[in-house]
Amino acid sequence: MRERKQFSWFSAAAKAVVLAIAVLPAATFTARAQAPKALSQPIALSSILDWLAKAKRDPVRFPIIGLAKRIEKQGLDFVPTPENLKAIKEAGGPDVLLAAIDKAEKPAPPEPKEVTPPPPPKKKEGQLTVICEPVDCSVSINDIHIGVTNHGELSRAWQEGEIRIAVRKDDFEADRSGAAVVIAEDKPARVEFHLKPSRASLERAGAELFQRMLAALGGVEGLKNASALKGIGAINVFSTRTTPWSAQVLIKGDKARFSVKRVSQNYEIGFTDTPRWKPEPKGQEAQDLGDALVWLQDYEFAKIMEKLRAPEFKMVAPRLRPKEGESEVLRAEGSPATYVITLDSASRPKEIRIESSGLNNGRKVLFSDYLDKGKSHYPKDTQVILPGGGPRGVQLQFDTVELNPSDVRDTDFDVSKKRKGLWGK
Repeated sequence: MRERKQFSWFSAAAKAVVLAIAVLPAATFTARAQAPKALSQPIALSSILDWLAKAKRDPVRFPIIGLAKRIEKQGLDFVPTPENLKAIKEAGGPDVLLAAIDKAEKPAPPEPKEVTPPPPPKKKEGQLTVICEPVDCSVSINDIHIGVTNHGELSRAWQEGEIRIAVRKDDFEADRSGAAVVIAEDKPARVEFHLKPSRASLERAGAELFQRMLAALGGVEGLKNASALKGIGAINVFSTRTTPWSAQVLIKGDKARFSVKRVSQNYEIGFTDTPRWKPEPKGQEAQDLGDALVWLQDYEFAKIMEKLRAPEFKMVAPRLRPKEGESEVLRAEGSPATYVITLDSASRPKEIRIESSGLNNGRKVLFSDYLDKGKSHYPKDTQVILPGGGPRGVQLQFDTVELNPSDVRDTDFDVSKKRKGLWGK
């Protein structure tokens, strides 16, 4: 009986030991599989790599499937990059773990930081100077306007390299359309442009100056009233010597009559189609007088003014404005001759110089001492000067002049008839 009780106690103790042995491994496994302990926090990359390293040593305590489920449940605290996934694979992470990582909740990507790019390196610059003469001009570089010269000069710092400079000025033309220049830090660049008035601006200025001249002479009506006159004065002929003649003059358009006297010589010379003399001229003095009267008739003031109004002439100013102290000049360009007209302070002609390829080239006609009668004006002193070494020409000086006389008849130019009623005789 006692033996029986001892056996029963031993049997019960053995059962307890066996049961404890059976239960212990399960409890140990459960404890091992609980890492990581924080069950709500997202899992970091370092935790995954640490788990995988431990799983290689003890896959029972650190099962991969348990880590995958945790990742799916708790999410990640990082956004996997190709580099992260490569590290997980190399640490032994299987496809099931990578799939869990792909499905897991991830943090929002951080806002990209605003990065201010560094300033570009400052380009080197060189000094550029642009000169315009004789007037200021507008300057552009590579078709970009950069300013206007001041007293003929504009200076700027400009980036190194090749550039193209152009200039412009209203009513002027530059001596070239542009200039290529290389700018260098250690080599200042200087470009000069010479400007001259454009042909169009000179023609416009010439036309304005001619109209001003006509207005100073009384306009069309004033010139018409000055196309007929009678006067008394003297004619001085310059040849080998100066020969003075007293003269009475009658002019009406293309017709003229001169009554001249010197010592014992008296002549009546009429200009209609051809010069007619009464009596016939004799001697060198009369011959020189005849040439001088032809010059006076050719360049008679009203006649030459009428000629210049013809449309064949193009009025051109040699410059847009005269230099200080100089008279205004006007060119009447025609063919075969050009008339260079210099004006006095009242804008009336004081000199007309002829430019021609013929014998008349270089002749000058001088007008002065204007008679003013209403709107009409006529020079009381006219000189025709021929080019050459010595003095050669003629001067007509009126003592008295009557413009647009009412008592002049066409028959008065016929030297065969008397001058009844003229000059108070």
